[in-house]
Amino acid sequence: MAELALNFVSPIIETAVSKAFSFAAAQISTAWGKTLVWDTSCNFDVQNCSTIRHLRVKSKGQDLQTIPRSVAQRLHSLFSDVDVFCSMASDLKSLRSLKLEGGWKKLPASLGKLKHLRYLDISKTNVRTIPKSFSKLYNLQTSNFVDSLNLRKLPNGMANLISLRHIYSSGASNISIMQLTSLRTLSYFVVGTKKGCRIEDLGCLRQLGGKLEIWKLEHVRSKLEASKANLKEKAKLHQLKLHWSRYYEGAVNNNDEEVLESLQPHSNLKSLTIDGYKGKMFPSWMGNDINSFGSSFLLDNMVELQLSDCNQCTCIPSLGLLPFLKVLYIGRMHNVRRMGHKLQPSGAESIRLFPALKTLTVYYMGRLEEWVEVVEDAAVGSQGVIVFPCLEDVGISHCPLLKTWLMGGFSSHHKLSMLQIESCEKLMAIPGLDGLSTLKRFELTENNGLTSLPTGLGSCISLRFLRIEYCRNLNCIPIMNGLTSLEDLFLGSCDGLTCLSIGLDSCISFQKLKIEFCRNLISISDNIKQLRSLSILVIADCKNLRSLPEEWLDSLTRLKKLSLGPFWSELEEFPGLTSIHQFHPSLELLILYGWDKLISLPHQLRHLTALKELRLVDFNGLEALPEWLGDFSSLHRLEIGNCSNLTHLPSIEAMRGLCNLKYLRIWGCPKLKERCAKRGPEWSKISHIPNINIHCKDVQGEYLYSTNGNLIFLI
Repeated sequence: MAELALNFVSPIIETAVSKAFSFAAAQISTAWGKTLVWDTSCNFDVQNCSTIRHLRVKSKGQDLQTIPRSVAQRLHSLFSDVDVFCSMASDLKSLRSLKLEGGWKKLPASLGKLKHLRYLDISKTNVRTIPKSFSKLYNLQTSNFVDSLNLRKLPNGMANLISLRHIYSSGASNISIMQLTSLRTLSYFVVGTKKGCRIEDLGCLRQLGGKLEIWKLEHVRSKLEASKANLKEKAKLHQLKLHWSRYYEGAVNNNDEEVLESLQPHSNLKSLTIDGYKGKMFPSWMGNDINSFGSSFLLDNMVELQLSDCNQCTCIPSLGLLPFLKVLYIGRMHNVRRMGHKLQPSGAESIRLFPALKTLTVYYMGRLEEWVEVVEDAAVGSQGVIVFPCLEDVGISHCPLLKTWLMGGFSSHHKLSMLQIESCEKLMAIPGLDGLSTLKRFELTENNGLTSLPTGLGSCISLRFLRIEYCRNLNCIPIMNGLTSLEDLFLGSCDGLTCLSIGLDSCISFQKLKIEFCRNLISISDNIKQLRSLSILVIADCKNLRSLPEEWLDSLTRLKKLSLGPFWSELEEFPGLTSIHQFHPSLELLILYGWDKLISLPHQLRHLTALKELRLVDFNGLEALPEWLGDFSSLHRLEIGNCSNLTHLPSIEAMRGLCNLKYLRIWGCPKLKERCAKRGPEWSKISHIPNINIHCKDVQGEYLYSTNGNLIFLI
């Protein structure tokens, strides 16, 4: 048995060692005494343990040894992922802090014996119920139930714990708070109809601060009841989330608007979420009537705002005037047709809308047609009017009717880092990107109204990732020589492209190019030869592609992964492979997708003897693999798929030449599958391969698997 290593460290060092328990750090770091980290795989040596006040028990599945009573009686803090109560609950009479973690499912009935307990943490455990004796922990000040997903109900006697200061929860309901007047933190509250669970019962919690989520606001009966919650007096409350149940059809008295009006928070609030609200108008305290610069705004300190599933609302408040707003999420508000407001200038030379906003996300706005901020007598985008000067991340998705957004475009004033636009089918143009030197990631997906990319794209010198997918009417890709930092370009399902000119001659960082499912693409221009830094190249499922530049692979000497095909079905050989042997030392993975007219593999492949992985798919005219395949002595993995007429592998001598082959996968090759059976004619050629995986089709579940040549057929 290994000796017990006693690690005596100060409480501060102990806290640093395990950041997972940072929530308890304040409790531990002020306690007197030493800390012991006990691995249950070691013996518990009681020598020199008289000063232990903090114990962490770490189990690796071994049975727990009994903690000596002399140690247990002096403990102030205990962290454990195993049941330490079975034999010592009565001995933990001095315990102040208890954190349980891991697979705990049940708390002992003896929990109530811990009379001096001030801190209890069962977050991220599987505990389902709290014992009744919990209500006897009269000195308890902090309880943490966050992410205890199986815990749905808290004990009724919790209302008697009048010393409670902090209740952290993320789902458990039925807390009666009437007597808990000392509460400073209540992270989760579900409005009910019983006394102690009504919205008005929040009014007595005068010191409430931090974060508060209120759920099931449809149970609030009147604006008077809502006003009694007295949220506007809770100056320490910084984060507020207000939720109405998503699938109810409105309150009995149709009072959502007056309820929200009466839930006005204090002006110190920094984060607000409104979710599931069924009113048609937002409350006056959100600034519906503000239309001029210089006007006061109740939520001037707001940093983050999220509005979601407010399906009856037809307009959005004037948010552009919030001076500190950094994060804005607006989604699932299907009656909003227009965003933005007509504002009156204050006379200042420079006008800034959304002056601090960094993150903007707009999603699932089914009827939104435009977002235009208008300042009378000034044009947005001019020197005097700047919109989103600090914006860094933009995501706009599933707004099928959106036609106009940020008409003035971006400029050198902007700090945009990421721009993602998805499923905006009516969007005809993207705001210009001229001078936007900070953009690093740009994604366009399912925007069929676009016929061209935004102007100024070539000036985005910091752009690293560019993805354009399912933009079926996009008919050209501009020359992008200015994208000197570009590393990754993906073009997919852009049916409007017929000829592609990459134009990235000056891009020395370019590493990955993927062109997929562009079904009308016929040719790719010669300047692809200039992409000398490429390490990954994919040109796949472009079934009208008829030619690739001659000797285009000569200069791609750093290429490690190459995937090609299928191309135009009338071609009788793979295009553009005449110079593939030029970079054979660097190429590690080759994937080829064939078509019916190909009756053999490209003979140029025989030079790629340094390949480590080879995948051959859809060569239906192929009946036998060539003998030169046996020269691929470095090959580790070979995959062959959907070759319906393939019957023969190379000779046994050639297959034995694949001395490093560790994995063979075959699928969708019925003739070859039959011959590779254990008594089939091809079996002797592959029996030496450690791992064989043969599928009937390219689907999960239909395979035969083998380790060390032992095959199991699954039909």
